[in-house]
Amino acid sequence: MASQGDGGTRKLAAIMFTDIRGFSWKMATDEIAAMQILKTHDAMMKDVIDQSGGRVIKSIGDSFMVDFASAVNAVSCAIQLQRNFWEYNKGKSEFEKIEVRMGIHLGDVIDMGSDMFGDGVNIASRVEAITEPNRICITQDIYSQVKKKMHLNVFNIGSMKFKNIDEPVGVYEILIDDIPGLSVPSETAKQAPSRKAAEKISEQEAKEAKSVEAAKLKVEKQVEDKIKVHYKKAEIYFQKGMYNEAEKELAEIDKLTSPPTPAKQEVKVDKEEEDRQKAVQAHYKKAEEFFQKGQLDDAAKAIEEIYRLVPIHYGAQMIMAQIEEERFKQAEERRRRIEAERRAMQERQDKVETLLERARLHLKREEFDDGLIAVQELYTIEPDHAEGKAIEQEVARIKEEREEQARLLAEEQARKLAEALEKRAEQARVILEQPVEEKEKASKKLPLQVGVGIVALVVLYFIGTVIKSTFFPTRASIVVLAASQPNPDSPDAQLSNGLATLLAEDLASYQHVSVVSPTSAMASVNTARAELVRSLGVDAVMVVNARKGSPEFSLDVELVNAKEETLWKETLNATNALSLTGLRESIVAQVLDALGIGEDVQPFASLTGSNNACEQYIQGTVLVEDGREPRVRLGVEFLKLAVQTDDRFAQAHARLAKGLLTLYKLGGESDRALVREAAGYAEAALRHSENDPLVLQVAGEVLRYQQQFADARSSLERGLERQPASAYALRVLAQLDLIEGNAGRAQEIAQRALSLDPRNPESHLVAGLVSHMRQEYGRALASYDAALERGANDSLVTIRYKVNAWMTAEMDKQPAIDFYRNQLERFPLDYRYYYWLARTYERVGKRFEGPGQEAYQRGIAIAESLLTVNPNDATASSYLGLLLVRYRTDQRSKVLADRAIQLEPQTSSHYYRKANIHAILGEQEAALEALREAVKREYSFTEILNPDFDAMKKEPEFTAIVQVKPTQ
Repeated sequence: MASQGDGGTRKLAAIMFTDIRGFSWKMATDEIAAMQILKTHDAMMKDVIDQSGGRVIKSIGDSFMVDFASAVNAVSCAIQLQRNFWEYNKGKSEFEKIEVRMGIHLGDVIDMGSDMFGDGVNIASRVEAITEPNRICITQDIYSQVKKKMHLNVFNIGSMKFKNIDEPVGVYEILIDDIPGLSVPSETAKQAPSRKAAEKISEQEAKEAKSVEAAKLKVEKQVEDKIKVHYKKAEIYFQKGMYNEAEKELAEIDKLTSPPTPAKQEVKVDKEEEDRQKAVQAHYKKAEEFFQKGQLDDAAKAIEEIYRLVPIHYGAQMIMAQIEEERFKQAEERRRRIEAERRAMQERQDKVETLLERARLHLKREEFDDGLIAVQELYTIEPDHAEGKAIEQEVARIKEEREEQARLLAEEQARKLAEALEKRAEQARVILEQPVEEKEKASKKLPLQVGVGIVALVVLYFIGTVIKSTFFPTRASIVVLAASQPNPDSPDAQLSNGLATLLAEDLASYQHVSVVSPTSAMASVNTARAELVRSLGVDAVMVVNARKGSPEFSLDVELVNAKEETLWKETLNATNALSLTGLRESIVAQVLDALGIGEDVQPFASLTGSNNACEQYIQGTVLVEDGREPRVRLGVEFLKLAVQTDDRFAQAHARLAKGLLTLYKLGGESDRALVREAAGYAEAALRHSENDPLVLQVAGEVLRYQQQFADARSSLERGLERQPASAYALRVLAQLDLIEGNAGRAQEIAQRALSLDPRNPESHLVAGLVSHMRQEYGRALASYDAALERGANDSLVTIRYKVNAWMTAEMDKQPAIDFYRNQLERFPLDYRYYYWLARTYERVGKRFEGPGQEAYQRGIAIAESLLTVNPNDATASSYLGLLLVRYRTDQRSKVLADRAIQLEPQTSSHYYRKANIHAILGEQEAALEALREAVKREYSFTEILNPDFDAMKKEPEFTAIVQVKPTQ
C-alpha cells in the first residue's frame, strides 16, 4: 500500500458496486413505501457486508460502493446477499421485491477514505451496469484469485470493451447452484452485452441514483420534522406531568429512527437437522479420504453430496479448492506433456518436409542421384515414409521409361527405314513391269474423271448448304481470353480479364454458341493458342487486350480460328468504363457474324449509371472468379464498394453474393453467416433485375444452401434459359438432381458443365461427387484428383470426399490411414483425426490392435482434456461421444451428443453426429430421427456419404430422408 499524501492512498482492492432494479419506478408508484423498501435493503446489505469484512465507501440512492481487502470475501459476500434477497423476495409482489445487480473487480485504486478513484473503480462500475438483476458479474482478475480457493460455477461472457478503459476486460457471471433460477446463465450473459449498452445502463443508474438520493434526503427531512414535532409534544407532556403520553411520543421517535431488522430464518434444531449434520460429516470424511488417495472425482462427488444438504460448508470449500488445484496441476502436466510431444513431432515433421522439398526439387530438375540421397536421409527419420518411397519409385519409373523410349525410338527408326526401302523397291518393280499401252490409256482417262468429280462436288455443295441452313444452323465453340500481361495484377491486366469474363458471359447467352467458362479461360491466359484450341476442343479463340489511359480506354479484340487464321480484328476506343462496357454489344455482334451464327444480337441493359461502380464491379468480378481465397476476399470488398456506390446495381449485388458463397465453400461450408449475408445481396439483386441470368443463377445457388430446393431449381432453369452455356448454373443444378435422387440426370449435367469449364476445380469436384453418389468410386477418386491438380484445397477435398470413397468396401483403406497419420503429424492434438484414423483401422480389423486401440485412447484423452478446460466445447463433446461409442459402446455417448446440441442447437453437424452415434449403436429409429433433423437444417453431401451411416444406407427409410423431392 502506498501513500499519495493529500491525494489519498494507492492500494489493490476488491471493489463491489450494487444497484436495485427499477427503484425509480417504485419511487414513482409509492414514495413512502419505496423508502421503507430502501431501508430494508440498506440494513440487509450492511449486515452481510459487516460480517464479510467489507467497508461501505459510499451509498448514493439505491447504489452501494463497497471495499473488500480480499477477493474471496467480496465474492462470498455477494453470493450470501443474493441468497438472502432471494429468500426475502419469496411470496412478495413485484413492487415489494428487492432485486439487486452486483459487479466486482480487483484493481488498483486510490482510497480517499470517504471515496475511491481509479480504473479499478470504473471497471467495477461498468461490470455492474451490464449485470442482470439478482445476478453477480466478476472480472477475470477476481476469478483468477478465487477459482482455486472456493467452489464456484461461472459462465464466461467473454472480453468486454468499456468506455475510457484501454484494454478489454474478461467478464464472468456467477451461477448459484442451490437457487434454480440462478443456476443457469442469464439471457443478457448469453448475448454478450455491448459497450454501448453498458454505457447506457451506467448513465441510467447514475441518474436514478441521484434521483433516489434526492428523494431519500427529502424523506429524511420529513422524518426529521416529524421527530421535532414528537419531541416538542413529549416536552410539553413531561412539563404537564403527563408521563405516559410523553413516553408514547418518544416511542414514535424511536420508530422513526430505528432501522428495520433484516429478515432472518428461524432455526429449529430437531432430529431432522441432526441427521443432516451427521450425513454432512460422513460425506466430508469420505471426501478427505478420497482426496488423500488421489481419487479426485470421487472426492468431488462427496463434496457435491455435502452441497445438496447445506449451501455453504467451509471445510468442503477448502477440499474443493484443493481438488481444483490438483486437477489444474494434472491438466497442466498433461498439457505440458502433449505440448512437448507436439513440439517433437513438429520438429520431426519440419525435418521431413525440408528433406522432401529438397528431394522434390532435385526430381523437378532431373537431378535423380541427388534426389535419392535426400530420400535416404529422410529414411533415417521415418523409414517407411510414403512420399519418400513414391519419389524413389518415380525416379526408377522415369529412368525405366527413358530407357524404354530410347529402345522404342531406335526400333521405330529402323522400321521406318526398312519400310521406305521396301516401298521404293516396289515402285521400281511396278514401273518396270507395266506395258507401254496401259500407260497411254491411263493418261487419257484422267482429265475426264477430274471434270466429272468437280461437277459432282459443286452439286453436293449447293444441296448441302440448303439442307444445313434449313435444318442444321451453324454452331460454334469459343474461348474468350485476356491478353497475357507481364504483371497479372496491373490495372490493364485486371481490366482485360474483367472484360473477357463479361464478354464470355454475354456470348454464353446465345443458343448456338458454346462458350468455355471464364474461369477455365482465365487459367489459360499463358497457354499457346494452338495448344488451347486442341486441349479445349474449341473452334475459335477471342483475345481481349484493354488499356486504361487517363481517362480514355482502348480495347484490342482479335478473333482467330483453330488454324490461327484471323477472323476479325479491331481496336475500339472508349471515354470511360461505362462506355467501354457499352461496346460489348458491338463486339458480340461482330463475333457472331464472323463465326457465321445467324442469331440476332440481344440488346444490352445498362449495368449502372456510375463510372466508379462500373470500375469497381470489373475489378471485383475478376478477383471473385479467380477462385483463390485471398483474391476472392479482395473481390468481395471491391463489389461491396460497387453496391455502396450504386445500391441499384443488380449484377454487382449478384456477383457479391456469388463471392460470399465461394468463400463459404472454400471454408468447408462451415460459416453459415456467409450464406445469410449472400442471401441478402441476392434478394437485392432480384429486386432490381429479376430476369438477369447471373442474378437468377446466383439466387438459385443461395436457395439451394437455404434448403429451398424447388425454388432453387426454378431460378436456375430460368437463368439457363437466358444463358445456356453457364457451367456455374449447371454445376448447382447437378447437385440439386443428386439431392432429389436423380443421379443419372446429374451425371449428364455435370459432364456438360465439365465440357464448358474444364479447368475449374469445382467442375471436377461436382463430377466426382456425382460418380461417388452413383457408387463409381474409382471414377470419383479420379475426378477428385483432377480437382486437386487444378488448385482445389488438398486437405478439404480429401477430408470431405476422398476419404469417404476410400472407406467403401471396394476400395483400399491404406491411403486413408496414410492421410490421417500425415495430418496427425501436423495437428497432433486434433481428436477428430484420431477418431477417423481409429475408425479406418477398425475397418481393416485392427480395432483393439496396437495402432487402432492407441488412436481411440489418444483421441478420448485429448477430447476429455479439452472439455475439462472448456466444458462448453460442443464439437469436442460430440466427437468424444463418437470415440466412446466405437471404443467401448459407451451409452454416455448419447448424453454427450445431446449436450452438443443443447450448447449449439442451430448447428446441423451436431445432429449428424447424434445420428452417427445411434447408427453405430444399432438404434435405427433414433438415428433416422436425428438424421431427419440434420438434413432439415442443412443438406450436406459429405455427411450423407459418411461411412458411419454404412449400416443404414441400403434402408428405404434412409433413402427417403436423403432424397429430398422438389415439393419438400
